[in-house]
Amino acid sequence: MNYSEDLQRFHDLYTHFNVVLVRNEYKLAYGSILADTLQNTGRLKSTFLVTGQPGIGISLLLFYILSRRLEERQPVAFQIDASIFALFDEGGVSFHPTSALFTCIIPNGAWALSDAVQGQTGPCAAFDCQRVHVVYTSSPASRNWKGWVKQAFVVEYVMDIWSLEELRTLLTISNLDVQRGEALFRKYGPSPRIIVAILLNPEMEAAYLRDIQAGAVELAVNFSTVFSDIRKFHFDSHLSSTIFIVQVDISGSRQHVLRIPTPFLASTIALALSRQTAAQQANFFTTLTHHPSLRSAAAWIFENYAHVYFSDPNRNPLQARLLNDSNPYSIPTPGRIIVGSTALKAIQPPFNFYWRPLDPIFNGVNGVVRAGNNVWALQFTTSDSLSSTTNGLDAVFEIMDDNADGSPNGPKPDWAMGGTPVYACGLPLGAFTEKDQRRLQDVSDEFSETYPMDQRADSGGIL
Repeated sequence: MNYSEDLQRFHDLYTHFNVVLVRNEYKLAYGSILADTLQNTGRLKSTFLVTGQPGIGISLLLFYILSRRLEERQPVAFQIDASIFALFDEGGVSFHPTSALFTCIIPNGAWALSDAVQGQTGPCAAFDCQRVHVVYTSSPASRNWKGWVKQAFVVEYVMDIWSLEELRTLLTISNLDVQRGEALFRKYGPSPRIIVAILLNPEMEAAYLRDIQAGAVELAVNFSTVFSDIRKFHFDSHLSSTIFIVQVDISGSRQHVLRIPTPFLASTIALALSRQTAAQQANFFTTLTHHPSLRSAAAWIFENYAHVYFSDPNRNPLQARLLNDSNPYSIPTPGRIIVGSTALKAIQPPFNFYWRPLDPIFNGVNGVVRAGNNVWALQFTTSDSLSSTTNGLDAVFEIMDDNADGSPNGPKPDWAMGGTPVYACGLPLGAFTEKDQRRLQDVSDEFSETYPMDQRADSGGIL
C-alpha cells in the first residue's frame, strides 16, 4: 500500500472548498451522536444516518466530527472511498482496505465515519462491527442507504437547512457577492451549494433553471408517484429536490417536514400543473391540502388559479349554490380588472369589474365581482372550512357603499339590505390555454410577496 498516495487521496477530499463554515447544526448533530454513544457504552453500538436537504453541507459534518474526536484524543476511522479507510489512533494515521478482514484493527468504541458521496449504499464492510459507532452521511436518495438501514438499527438524524444569516456569513468570508446571493436564496431556496456555484459561474444558473422546470413537469405529470416517494424520504430524483426542501420543524422535536420554499418554485409548479387535466390538478390540491406543511403553498397556488379564472372577461358565468336552495345563481363575468383600493376608488359607474383586494383589512375576502349593484365577495380555499370573513365583508361593504351608483345617497349594493347569503361553487379546473398560462405567470409574479415563506408553523412536525 502506498502511504503517500493514500494520504493525498484523503487530502483531496472536499479540499475544493476554500472556506468551511462551522454551522451550529454541526454542533447539535455532534452532541446528539455523542449522547447516544455514551448511553450505549458496553451495549449495542450507535449507528447514525445523517441526512437532509441536498446541497447544505451534510458531508462536511464528517470533517467536523473528525476534528472534534481528534481534539478529544479519541480513535476515528474515516472512509476515504470504496476501497480505503484511514484510521486515526494512538499510533498516528494508517490506511487500510475497506473489507471485513480489517474490522479487527479498529479500536473498541471508535467512531467510524462514512459518506455516500462516492456512490456507496452504506458504510464499508470494515465498519460492520458491534464495537464501533458508525456515522453515515447521505442526501435523501434512498438508494444510498435503504438496504443498509433495513439491516441495522439506525438513528435517523435530519440536518436543518441554512438560514439567510448563515448564508450571508459564508458569502462574506468567501468574498462573494452577498446581495446577489440573497436574491438567489429568495428565488431558489436555501441551497448554499447551488448559490455559491452560480456566484462563481453565472452560466450555471441557466442549467439550474432547466432542472427546476424539468422537476416541476415531472411532479405535475407523475404527481402521485413522485410525491409518494418524497413523503417516504426517497429523493431518488434530484429534480424533486429542486422543488421541495426537507427541514426541521420549528417545534424543536427535530421532526422533518416538507416545504416548497419560495414563490418562484411554487409558481413554476403552478405553471406545469396548469397544463395537466382537471383530475390531475384536483389530486394535487387535495393531497397537498391534507399535508400540513404544504397546505399553505397549495392554497397560494389555488388562489392564483382562481384569480386567473374569475378575472377572465371571456369566461362563462359561474353557477353557485345557496344552502337549502336548489336554484342556481350565476356569478357574472367581469368587464375589467382592478387591483388595490386606490384604483377601485377612482372608477365610475356603470360598475362591472373584478377586484383583488390587497389590504389586510379585507381578511377572508380574496376577490370581488361587481355587476351594477350586485356584489359577490369571493373566498378561495382548498380547506374543508372557511376562514372568518366578518371583518373582510364589513370592509368590502364600506368601500362598495362609497362607490354606489350616483352619489353616497344612491342605491346601495343589494347585499346591504339584509343578511349576507353564503354561496358555494367549485373552481372549474382543466388545462389552461397559453393565454391563461401567461396570465397565471403574471399573477404569480405580481403577488409573490403574499407567498407564505415559512410553512412549518402549521405542520405539527409531520412529513
